[in-house]
Amino acid sequence: MLKGLVRLAVVSSFSSDDKVFPIHKIEYMGKVADAVAWYPFGFHANPGPDALSIFFAIGGNSESRIFFPGSPEDRIDDLLPTPLAENEVLLYHPPTKSYIHFKEDGTIDINSQKDVNITGADNVTVTADNVTITAATLLKLISTLIECDDGGTALSLFTDAFVSKYNAHIHPGGGAPNPPSVSAVIGTDTTTVLKAE
Repeated sequence: MLKGLVRLAVVSSFSSDDKVFPIHKIEYMGKVADAVAWYPFGFHANPGPDALSIFFAIGGNSESRIFFPGSPEDRIDDLLPTPLAENEVLLYHPPTKSYIHFKEDGTIDINSQKDVNITGADNVTVTADNVTITAATLLKLISTLIECDDGGTALSLFTDAFVSKYNAHIHPGGGAPNPPSVSAVIGTDTTTVLKAE
């Protein structure tokens, strides 16, 4: 009975992902047919040709086909952290080998072969004891305001030492040199935030 319900199949051609149900062409036992790709709740993919799959005939009806595409043969690669240790989990992109690796000690490694883009509608918060950002060529911050905060008080771009030097500086020539007639005050004449272009 199960022999007719469950079979191995492969995706035979790429399908556009614009339908209500993700229908793909699959090939099994020399036959080509349409089948609906099925994924766990909240997961989705659009597999390319030759993705090895498990095909089910719902209710024993060979015309009601769903399949679970996989990529077991793609998991062993120099760009992937495989083979995995016990209890590890790997989410990866078979064509490029970009991945998220949940390691056995709880560490999470993210490795992308291309750009990584993170977008938040309101706030993006990163919290840790230590945060390190390393840029091989350029670190670029773009904002109307950038504020450095020590956990309670916004840090000034200009230090007290800088303001003291400003208040005491003189310009020689053109009469008796005198310090500025009005002293600068942090937070009044200077900003407590770093303004970017």
